[in-house]
Amino acid sequence: MNIKMKINLMPIKAYNGYLNWREKMDLSSKKLILALLYAPGLKGEKEPIEGITKVQKLIFLLTNKEFTDEIFYSISNELHYKPDNFGPFSDKLSDQIENLVDMQLVKKVRGKYPDLADEFNYYYSGEKIPDKFELTKYGEVLAKNIFEHLKEEEKKKISTIKKEFNSISLDALLSYVYNKSDKKEKKWFIKLDRDS
Repeated sequence: MNIKMKINLMPIKAYNGYLNWREKMDLSSKKLILALLYAPGLKGEKEPIEGITKVQKLIFLLTNKEFTDEIFYSISNELHYKPDNFGPFSDKLSDQIENLVDMQLVKKVRGKYPDLADEFNYYYSGEKIPDKFELTKYGEVLAKNIFEHLKEEEKKKISTIKKEFNSISLDALLSYVYNKSDKKEKKWFIKLDRDS
């Protein structure tokens, strides 16, 4: 084995505790994020997720019993969702995503403006191009292991949520979550309730 190969394998060995996660029988929100990023999208292959708000809402859909028949409901207890301008938001989930970025399992790719005119329009409108979240080479190895050890029902739910909602606009996703939420949960949408 050459030196380069040893260096490339070292980070994977550092995450070996994660690779044997199924033995511990705990599917944490970090592992769910990795599985979601690995799951096939609309094109049938893994694809990045655009923006922290979209990641938040996709995980919310997976962990909310109204949307996924309680498969991942236990994870929602660890996330402590709270009301926010764009619906349910978890500080812990944002911290975990940043932690996965720091661990070099997830890469945050800065959003790019399509052209100079769009950059000008975005600047003056106050809008920001969202970052994209995707797996790194090491993250893909770990996420593949996690995803392959899921129960078929779990794989299907994650893939369905990603295929249906990762390809739609953020506005459409927020509207879906808002319209499907019961009256008690609608309070999680501070901005939308104010505008109504």
